[in-house]
Amino acid sequence: GPERGDVAAGGAMLRLLHSYRRAMGGEGLHRYASLMAIGWTLDILAAARAVGARRVYFMARDGWLPLEIARRVVARTGEEIELRYLAVSRRALSDELAGGYLAQEGFCAPGMRVVVDVGWRGTSQVALGRLGGGAPGEMLGCYLGLLPDALRPELGPGNTRCALFGFGDPAGVMGMVMDGYVLPELFFSAPHGTVLGYERRDSRVEPVFAAEDGGRVAAFAAIAEGVLAEFDALDGMLDGAWEAVSREAMLFDLAPLLTTPEVAEVRAINAIRFINGPDGTGGLPAINPMPWHEMLLHPARAMRRARDCPWRAGWVRLHLPWPAPPMDYATFADRAGRLGLRA
Repeated sequence: GPERGDVAAGGAMLRLLHSYRRAMGGEGLHRYASLMAIGWTLDILAAARAVGARRVYFMARDGWLPLEIARRVVARTGEEIELRYLAVSRRALSDELAGGYLAQEGFCAPGMRVVVDVGWRGTSQVALGRLGGGAPGEMLGCYLGLLPDALRPELGPGNTRCALFGFGDPAGVMGMVMDGYVLPELFFSAPHGTVLGYERRDSRVEPVFAAEDGGRVAAFAAIAEGVLAEFDALDGMLDGAWEAVSREAMLFDLAPLLTTPEVAEVRAINAIRFINGPDGTGGLPAINPMPWHEMLLHPARAMRRARDCPWRAGWVRLHLPWPAPPMDYATFADRAGRLGLRA
């Protein structure tokens, strides 16, 4: 078979990265996210250049890590691109002070703007367009991916750019990523709570953040630290000569985790709470394990649990008995269906 570094465009960078990991003993969850984070960030900056945008707004919390990488790239290139962290969320954008916050951050000024979010449905871009004003065509959204139901009059291929899949195309990539959408959402989570809304402090409108579980903060900070260390190492080896990273290269380290992960990988990631508790404690993991006796008594319920899990292959791996070979969710569902087991 092909060598790891020759699998896809960006092979030189893959070879350098894996050489660096061998030398440094590259352990840690960050190793699954580095290529995706670097490739996406380079794509965001390429999109800003293509449309002549001088302002790029990285939405909380998904934009925190790409912003840190973008700052390093722009510091080296000397480009006159303003990189801003925009403390918004779907909930916060319904706050009556949201418009005032956007104006204060310069978002409402005329001219082309780029907004950055992991994606899936693009609702924040639509809300920002309504609140932030601007002429039609003065906002471009940059995403990892958008689902087919994201398409609407305010959102389409003309004002979006997707690094992995756009409005369902290519379907194979979309299916693989959405089978484990929890993974990019966790890897790109900032080490702070979600934005709940805004409050006035003296003459400013300031964001209000939710309390965040300390374990989640530590996990997200460790992932970001590892990704940035790998970016800095590659930047030194490449001497700043970055090139676009293909979709295949971006997914190279992540694909096995999305399809046939190991038990140890599933347990390590499942230790990070996917949904935070309302007071910053507790919360829910991505995979809520189902006892074997309950699976045997309620097989349809088990199949629904697997189908609805935000990391389907992780659910399968965690629940398959040891002798069973690794398999992705589609294979598992097909074999279970042949036995008459369906959700």
